[in-house]
Amino acid sequence: MIELAEKKRFLNFIIQSVTLKARESYWILNYLINHEIMLNKVVFVEQALHTPRGLVIVDEFEEGPGIEMTKQGLSILDANAIFHEIRMNRKELLYIEIKFKDRFKTTEYLSILEKNEYEPIDEDLQLEILEELETFFTKEDRKFQLNDLEERIDLALEKGNEAEFIELSNRFKQLKKDFISN
Repeated sequence: MIELAEKKRFLNFIIQSVTLKARESYWILNYLINHEIMLNKVVFVEQALHTPRGLVIVDEFEEGPGIEMTKQGLSILDANAIFHEIRMNRKELLYIEIKFKDRFKTTEYLSILEKNEYEPIDEDLQLEILEELETFFTKEDRKFQLNDLEERIDLALEKGNEAEFIELSNRFKQLKKDFISN
């Protein structure tokens, strides 16, 4: 959890350094700074509109509305209604996303950003990761099999078992060939 002082420092940075699209955004941010009980319930995340109660504030460089809130899937675009909703439900968590130019290069932003547990999963990325894991485990399994065959070949040599040595050597060569081609 991010300290209250860090949250205040970040919001002051936004108010002083970023030109927000909707002037009402400044009012809401100042309100949060001055009401610590409510600020303690604020979580700064990406993809805030995917949370049960999320607020998105954008700067002049971003597309879309200057301020938008979602509560249980309902979208609120009216700044006065958003302010009223925040004031009336001060005990509920409020997930805030502030989109501004170069935010990922700003230490103030990165220091308060938390993981959004409601963020949708990128299925393509998840599939890519699973394929990479499968490839990794397949390679590791082949390495294990090659090591096992090497040990068994050494044992066959020690015993002087030529037939077993030839059979294991052929299996080793084939597995090695398959391993290199994949």
